[in-house]
Amino acid sequence: MTTEQWLSVLKLATMWEFDDVRELAVEQLRVEFADKPARRVVLAQQYDISAWLIPALNQLAQRDHPPTEEDVEIMGLQNVLKLFKVRESMSCTMCRKRNTRKTYNFTDSIKKEFDLPPECK
Repeated sequence: MTTEQWLSVLKLATMWEFDDVRELAVEQLRVEFADKPARRVVLAQQYDISAWLIPALNQLAQRDHPPTEEDVEIMGLQNVLKLFKVRESMSCTMCRKRNTRKTYNFTDSIKKEFDLPPECK
């Protein structure tokens, strides 16, 4: 099936509470969007895929470059502004260390800025 077809399966399976079908669609789409964290953020928010949200946001925060115009188009301005705050939460001292951003875990800042419950992983 195509990505668009799997997205349709996810939408309908979520709407009709077909949990097994939904899990299959989520797994297929996880592979499809493995290298597209902005899309995973949007899908995670839209379809309540909690296992995708924090890892995708961490991936975006850990990039060498700040969010792009494409990220704004995909995620929306509000999400990108929150992502900027998450990136800025890393102290200046840590920023000076080489490649620290790539390994820094932004989970606590993500939970705060995106108003996620503590149990969210």
